[in-house]
Amino acid sequence: MTDEELMCQIQGGEVSALGGIFDRYQARLVAFLARFTGDAALAEDLAQTTLWRVWENRGQYDPQRPFHTWLFVVAKNVALNHLKGNARRPVVSLSAIPEEDWATPPPGEAFQVRDEVRRALGNLPADQRLCLILREYEGLSYRETAAILECSEGAARILSFRARQALRKMLRSLIESEDCCVSS
Repeated sequence: MTDEELMCQIQGGEVSALGGIFDRYQARLVAFLARFTGDAALAEDLAQTTLWRVWENRGQYDPQRPFHTWLFVVAKNVALNHLKGNARRPVVSLSAIPEEDWATPPPGEAFQVRDEVRRALGNLPADQRLCLILREYEGLSYRETAAILECSEGAARILSFRARQALRKMLRSLIESEDCCVSS
C-alpha cells in the first residue's frame, strides 16, 4: 500500500493506518528533527507530535500530492512552533544526534572535521539549515524542498546557495587546510 493510500484510509478515520505511516517514517522524522533542533530526545517528542498533527489535520492532505512532502511540512511546522513557543532561537549542538545517524565516526582529524561541519550547520539560520538538511540528508529535490519550506523553487535554490556560502565561510580554515580533504 502506498503512503497516499494509507493517508486516504486515515482521512476516512482508519486509526490503524496511522501505524503504517508511523512505521515507515518514524526513524526518518526523528533524524530530520534531530538535525534541525540538535536535540535527539526532543526530536523523538516532536516526531510523535508530528504524527498526532497528521491525524488532526488529515482533512487538509491532498491525495494528488506526494505524502512525504506534506509530512515534512507538518514536521517543520511542529519544530518551528515548539522552538518559537520556547522563545529562543534553536541553539544547535548537532553532536547530540546519535552516532548511528551520522555513520561510524572516522578516526582522528576526520572526526574533528565532521564535528566542525556539524557546528557550522547548527549556526546557520533556520531556513538555510532546513534547506540543506532536506537537500543533503533527505535527498529531496528543489521542488520538494520548496514545497516543504513553503517557498518557490527559486527561493529554495537561493537558500541552498546562501547556506553553502555561509558554510564555506565558517569552514574556510578547514577547506584551505592542506591536511584536510573536504571538498568545497
